[in-house]
Amino acid sequence: MEEMTNPWSGRELAALEQDGPVTAGSLDPDWFFQRVATVRAMDEYSSRPMLGVFGRLVEFSRRNAGLTITELAERCGIEPILVYQIETDGTLIPEPEQVIAIASALDLPREMLMQLSGHAPDVDGRLVRAAMQFAVNTGSAAALNAREEMALREFVSSVSHD
Repeated sequence: MEEMTNPWSGRELAALEQDGPVTAGSLDPDWFFQRVATVRAMDEYSSRPMLGVFGRLVEFSRRNAGLTITELAERCGIEPILVYQIETDGTLIPEPEQVIAIASALDLPREMLMQLSGHAPDVDGRLVRAAMQFAVNTGSAAALNAREEMALREFVSSVSHD
């Protein structure tokens, strides 16, 4: 019979319990399971580029600067479709030179963008934690602006067969 092992036992559990709330003499289970999910997600994302966060950061920074995709592309010397893919794809890994150009055009820290795009390591894991928090906090429920609404209507009407 093969022995089953639990990867979340021993030292791993002790590390997770650090600063955890205690209820009736034991660790609060709701907090604990939320912490396990967070740690597992961080482990998963720390080993590969955080391209979804990279794209969202580029999009938010571009919009905050009042730039269109085309205007950012022109400033970076890249094609607008590449900027669009970076912002929306989540799997596209831009070239290091493109990342540097975007960082410069949007006045963002170059090293941070290089880490998010997978071209430099996140040595201490701080970027992973901050990136996950950014991703969680930037899920939008905001109404579309007039330009976005018009683009949506035009797109839907151009592909509708009704």
